[in-house]
Amino acid sequence: MGVTILAASGDDGAPGSSSCGYDLSFPASSPYVTAVGATMGIESGGAEVVCSTSTGSVITSGGGFSNVFSTPAYQRHAVNNYVNRYTSGAASGE
Repeated sequence: MGVTILAASGDDGAPGSSSCGYDLSFPASSPYVTAVGATMGIESGGAEVVCSTSTGSVITSGGGFSNVFSTPAYQRHAVNNYVNRYTSGAASGE
């Protein structure tokens, strides 16, 4: 109790580098860890912004849903909405 565990989200995501399913990284996929995505800008003296193609980055952050751990109840609604709205043929990870 009272301990926060942070981990890099990795470079893969939903669907990540694979063409099927969600290819996320452990330990960021653990329900006991807060995954933190990549940022850029401060290394060159600019403002810190999220790494994405829309911000001029050649890399993006990872993310996705674990196929090992069940979706926590407090995230189930958001995950189901995402899967129903944005995925096309990828496994739900459940």
